[in-house]
Amino acid sequence: TTALTRAGETPTTYEYAAGDYLQVGNIDLSGHPNWIPIGNTYSNNFKGTYHVATDGSDYYTINGLTIYDEESTSSLGLFGYFEYNDAEIANINMTNVSIYAPNATAAAVVGSAASEEIYYCNVLSGTINAKIAAGIAGNASNLKIENCTNAATITGSNYASGITTYAGFPVKYCVNTGDITAQGDAAGISTGANKADYCSNSGDVSSTNNTAGGILGSPYSVDATIYGCYNTGNITAGRYAGGIIGSCYNNIDIK
Repeated sequence: TTALTRAGETPTTYEYAAGDYLQVGNIDLSGHPNWIPIGNTYSNNFKGTYHVATDGSDYYTINGLTIYDEESTSSLGLFGYFEYNDAEIANINMTNVSIYAPNATAAAVVGSAASEEIYYCNVLSGTINAKIAAGIAGNASNLKIENCTNAATITGSNYASGITTYAGFPVKYCVNTGDITAQGDAAGISTGANKADYCSNSGDVSSTNNTAGGILGSPYSVDATIYGCYNTGNITAGRYAGGIIGSCYNNIDIK
């Protein structure tokens, strides 16, 4: 396991992005005005684990992640692409995130991920503006996301979600408090996931032209199941709006 205490020690996009990393101090990325994601291409996606240690009272933070890219159509975040069966990201606390990428898929923690696990990651402040935008993971096929929170303001020209736009597994024990706005689907937790367990949203969720939901937007799967979730945010939409789910054309099981 490699110990990390500053930005220059993070696994870079210029080397093979693999290994086990432990963050053992606060990392300030404000000196990197345009961060290049770890694992910035699909062929060089991050394969490994990234965990964060505690200072005795809380987990160390990553402050000031900044990405400004008007041209990219890739996946952007602290990690760009993150795809490996045994990969895991846990206990990351991020503050003052600033991402502007109007043609990309972007989130604070990872742009696109599959077949891994993200636990206890928290986006505590910031703004994320992208074509497909989310707080934790932009696109999360076959990714387990549990016990994560987002407080950043999320804006998407297509889709926007507090936690993730799409998830192949249920999103569990996640909380969104940031405001969510999209021209297409918008959701406090996930626009495209079909399962959410014990999640909550208190941010305002708005879709200009389509569907908005406090927990889920418009699930892509055949059926939707939502257990133990609640919403207290204001929900508005150009077409369909719901406090728990925006729309679903199939069976819905809400408990």
